[in-house]
Amino acid sequence: QDALVLKFDMPGVAGDQVDLTVEKGTLTVTGTAAPEIPGNPVYRETRIGDYRRVFSLTEAMDAEHIKAEMKAGVLTVMIPKAEKAKPKRIEVSVH
Repeated sequence: QDALVLKFDMPGVAGDQVDLTVEKGTLTVTGTAAPEIPGNPVYRETRIGDYRRVFSLTEAMDAEHIKAEMKAGVLTVMIPKAEKAKPKRIEVSVH
């Protein structure tokens, strides 16, 4: 209710190889994967490579307070809703 949560599977990418930038209402997520192991693998579950995703942020998102965490090859990005976009309860006065 209070935030938009994005999850990215990024196998082979270390936390220090992830870059998040916000510019002019656009969130860009990039990641650089470790070099592949030499040789010809018999089987590969996922493709190892670099990552780049771009998202447009609306005014309802608070770009100043975005948080990100990398854990076990999964990047979780939390984009909180702006205060003006959150529902507000209005009290009714009784006379």
